Amino acid sequence: MLPETATRIDLDDEDAILHAAAQISRRELLAPLHLLTAADSMATGPATWSQWTASLIGALVSRLDAALSDDVDGAGIAERGEAVRAEALASMSEASTTEREFVEDATLRYLASRTPAQISRDARLVATCSSPAPPRKRISRWAPARHPKPTRSQSRATDRPELLARIAGAMSLAGLDILSVDA
Repeated sequence: MLPETATRIDLDDEDAILHAAAQISRRELLAPLHLLTAADSMATGPATWSQWTASLIGALVSRLDAALSDDVDGAGIAERGEAVRAEALASMSEASTTEREFVEDATLRYLASRTPAQISRDARLVATCSSPAPPRKRISRWAPARHPKPTRSQSRATDRPELLARIAGAMSLAGLDILSVDA
């Protein structure tokens, strides 16, 4: 599994790493799996285990280790994200193609952090931005977050250079701190 995964996926793609971590599921299996992969490849022949292969598999193992650690959300993100994606798509029978594509292409970390209703609302917001005519009005939505002080903000605007920087600057000038951003 390790050589095939290391040579076929983008090691910087978090979703791909999370899917691979979900296949392994237990962090303590990583070291033995790594050693077994190296031994098997070396026994197969020198062309199978090169410095390039060793470095790719080493990078994959280190990212899988981080994904399966207790310090991060780990492989559970993949399962939760896919479950939320399926539930959101099932609830979107009347959705446009753009809305469905938004949900199908969404990252697992994004999906795992939201409810299907929130994802459907986000998909509708994105679909309004994709309409052929530029929006005449700006839409913003503010909602209290789970914590006493933080507030969640959601904005829709036609993309243009420096848009995110301007939004962040306006929030900063208003005395708000940005804790995280999903764009």
